[in-house]
Amino acid sequence: MSFSVPELEDAEVIFDIGYNAPVSHPLVARHIVRAKKKGCKIICVDPRLTETGRIATIYLPIKGGTNMLFLNAMAHVIVTEDLVDHDFIEKHTTGFAAVSYTHLRAHET
Repeated sequence: MSFSVPELEDAEVIFDIGYNAPVSHPLVARHIVRAKKKGCKIICVDPRLTETGRIATIYLPIKGGTNMLFLNAMAHVIVTEDLVDHDFIEKHTTGFAAVSYTHLRAHET
């Protein structure tokens, strides 16, 4: 994580992919519950209906083993519909143009 666990409580959105906090990190789970009580939207993507999935604003049960397909589909939409935060990308990443070009080429029909 690139933030401290207590900062979770101030999140507007928590996007959880295949992470079952109540089982693997109960203290983190408490912060997620507190965030939810403060109005945080929780999106849970997991083939299993976990405790986080039960409290999620959106629960998306995907087929096991398809996490990368799901993330690649999201990346495709973000790039092709130009939903990219270009300023953030410029300041915090390297090689984005090459990766997005390769990704788009792989999905041409």
